[in-house]
Order: sequence, then structure tokens, then C-alpha cells
Amino acid sequence: MQRDEGSGRYRLGVGVVELAGIVLDTIDPRQVAYPHLVELARMCRETCTLSVLDETYVVNIERAIGSYNVSHIGWIGKRMPAHCTAAGKVLLAYAPPEKVDSLLSQPLPALTPNTITDPELLRRQISEARRKGYATALSELEPGLVAIAAPVMDHEGKAFAAVSLAGPSFRLSNDHLLSLGRYVCSAAAAISEKLGYRQRCWA
Repeated sequence: MQRDEGSGRYRLGVGVVELAGIVLDTIDPRQVAYPHLVELARMCRETCTLSVLDETYVVNIERAIGSYNVSHIGWIGKRMPAHCTAAGKVLLAYAPPEKVDSLLSQPLPALTPNTITDPELLRRQISEARRKGYATALSELEPGLVAIAAPVMDHEGKAFAAVSLAGPSFRLSNDHLLSLGRYVCSAAAAISEKLGYRQRCWA
């Protein structure tokens, strides 16, 4: 059992629910993820978001804003084309093949000169994201905005959300961005574990 500090009431913990085979539809993933996003943003000082895949878009459902004067906003509710975001790529990496095929069969609009519009190149990046357990986007959504994302797994082992860290390219060189990736993966793994996932799929 878990006690809600606010109401004083008790509810079934994740472990009990998982063992009973009950769907985790009473747990709000945003509430589970938020403290981890805050801690990640505190450590890295960059804005961190929790996003989900909606057809060919990703949507931010929670965020923790970075502490730098110049920080990415990461608006909650913002819809962004999946093909040019780190969160979109990593969620597509764990999506059913038919979903990926459907996306790649459509035109991939260029939002910046760095946006990947070649379906085969994007397919390779998606496959690489599955192999590595994270994805990056380098000035593909907005000029000068870079990001790295890792998947959040539910109790059934499905990637239903992604944790992303994003900031300006003048502060986040490619090497620095990748060095922060381990913290992003750790945060995603911690959220996954809280949601009942028991096996990490990334290094």
C-alpha cells in the first residue's frame, strides 16, 4: 500500500497492482514523472519534458523549465512533428513497424535546413535510436535547438512516453548533449520503474 501525503488515504502500490494483473489506469504518469523531471532539470539546468506520441506528432504533457536565463520553454500541450524531435524519434523506435511505415510514406516537411526529409535516412535514425536507447535532434525542429530523449516504459514494456532534455546549441555541443544523455536515460528508467517496468532496455 502507498499513503497519499496530501489526503492521508491509502491506495494500491505499483507492485501490488502489477502482481494482480490490473491495468495501471489509476496512476497519472505526469505526477509520477514530474519530480524526476524537476531533478533532471536541476542537475542539468536545461528544460526537461515528458511527451507522448499522437499519430505523427509528439505532445508535451509535463515539463520542468531549466534555470539558465536562456532556456527552452517546452510548452505543455504543444504538438510537434515526430520526425524532427528527439522524443518523436525515440518513440517511433519502439512503435509498431506499421506506424513507422505510415509516417515514412507521408511527406516529411522541413522546418529547418537540418530537418530530415529523406525517409530512409529517418528510418536509419529510428533504428539507431532503438539500438542505443535514446535519440537526438540537432536543430531539426527549430534553428539552434538541440535535444536528446529516452523512452519511458509502462508495466507491459511498451514505450508510451519519452523524457527529453532540450536547450540551445551554443550551450549544448554534440558531445555535451550526449554526456547529459545518461541522466536523461536514468530519469526515464526511474519513471518506468515507478510505473511497474522491471527491465531496462538501454545501456
